[in-house]
Amino acid sequence: DVCSSDLLFYLLTHGPATREQIGLAFWPDAAPEQLRRNLGVTLHHLRKALGNPEWVLFADDQYAFNRALPYWYDVESFTSLCQQAQATTPLAQSASLWQQAVDLYTGDFMADSVGSSDWCFAYRERLAQQLERALLALGQAYRAAGADEAAIDSYRRAIAQDPYLEAAYRELMHCLAAKGERGQALRVYN
Repeated sequence: DVCSSDLLFYLLTHGPATREQIGLAFWPDAAPEQLRRNLGVTLHHLRKALGNPEWVLFADDQYAFNRALPYWYDVESFTSLCQQAQATTPLAQSASLWQQAVDLYTGDFMADSVGSSDWCFAYRERLAQQLERALLALGQAYRAAGADEAAIDSYRRAIAQDPYLEAAYRELMHCLAAKGERGQALRVYN
């Protein structure tokens, strides 16, 4: 069953959407009348939960989250910080931005959602891949800044995120070897 928070995240993530687009995401097998009812009930609960009907607007046959009102969305902040960090030079100066970005990632996108649909799983995977790239970049930025312990932590977190991420293992081994911890580097290699 679709809950109002699922619709909220959909609108936050995808931007304006028609009834048909929302229907394909949440109720792909629903007849038009059933879709109208389902969406109406879900919108009612969403607007009630948000405390203001102005949070979700309807214009030009599309539903949209009202970005004119003050809000904060961790996913937007995460992706924005990653973009800022990527554009920052020299590399060592980007560590703070990369760290802020990865600190925002506290779990998989909509992991607790009961009514998750295909759009959610695909987006969750894209965000997880972005986290992996951010963790690798964070490790490189810390290495460039001479903060080897922080780099090691970043690479270990990348490995915890994806145990098959070879680049993280390789960088972790380089960091450990540079610190003189060849035994640990060999254990990572094995």
